Amino acid sequence: MNSCACPRNVIYRFIRDNLNTLNTISVIKKRGVGPLYLMLHGLQGTKELFSTLIEESLFQDSAILAPDLPGFGETAPLSQSTCSLSSFSTLIEDLVLSSGHTEVVIIGHSLGGMIGTKLLTSRTVEVRA
Repeated sequence: MNSCACPRNVIYRFIRDNLNTLNTISVIKKRGVGPLYLMLHGLQGTKELFSTLIEESLFQDSAILAPDLPGFGETAPLSQSTCSLSSFSTLIEDLVLSSGHTEVVIIGHSLGGMIGTKLLTSRTVEVRA
């Protein structure tokens, strides 16, 4: 079994219960302990924005998810009829839950910060900071 906590690119696929829609998100994932650090980029950004930060000693033992938001990087866009701040937030909430975490610390830039603020209203994910 590979126990490396090294960051790696993964693809998450999960189905939203209420819509029965398959979602696919490209993510940098790093296993670790404690709360999940959720790193959300802004407009015109990608998950790669956080690649240097992930390597910092501050995050040495931390669990991290840094997704490409829908329509950015390697993640397909949402349909125009469902593209909204609420739908981005719900998708990211589903991503967090599918990773097995319920506590997150959010590092968000621009749009990512807005999504993080929206996650404060979540009933299934506890935002610690």
